[in-house]
Amino acid sequence: MKFPVSRSLTTERLYLRRAGADDARAVNAAVVASWTELSRWMDWAQGAQPTIEETMERIDRNETAFEDRSDFTFSLFDKRTNTFIGNCSLFRFDWTVPRGEIGYWCATNKVGHGYITEAVLALTELAWSLGLVRVEIRCDAKNLRSRAVAERAGFALEGVLKNDCRTPQGALRDSCVFARLPRNG
Repeated sequence: MKFPVSRSLTTERLYLRRAGADDARAVNAAVVASWTELSRWMDWAQGAQPTIEETMERIDRNETAFEDRSDFTFSLFDKRTNTFIGNCSLFRFDWTVPRGEIGYWCATNKVGHGYITEAVLALTELAWSLGLVRVEIRCDAKNLRSRAVAERAGFALEGVLKNDCRTPQGALRDSCVFARLPRNG
């Protein structure tokens, strides 16, 4: 499906934009510093910590996915300091509904300041502008921080799917399904 999608978004404190080659060092440093926390929840954060080259490859894949409209990943930067904070994505589209999902991660040293909630709200507004009628956040039932973000962003817990999938470490996982509908929906 072809439609224009802004290359950047702004919020009160954040600048959300697609990461580029100039951002690879900052992104990589945040990923490496946050590896212990990220590896607990993220499939992509397994094994050896990524090199800057591998981070650049990931940035390039995100760019390709953005261009083909399959995944809109934005990197988050503090407007005041231009410091990298994390990523927030709108992805897993089903245009027959139409619906999508939001996912996110935050650099460990930036957790607890509401940045991810702010970014989720911005991506939710982007979703409405694209005509989505449902946006989901799915997370491990044990990931209390991720659950709190969904709740603060106004997403309702619709259910917990028992033994829904596996954790990155291979254990069975229960998944929370949060959803939000447009104000007029």
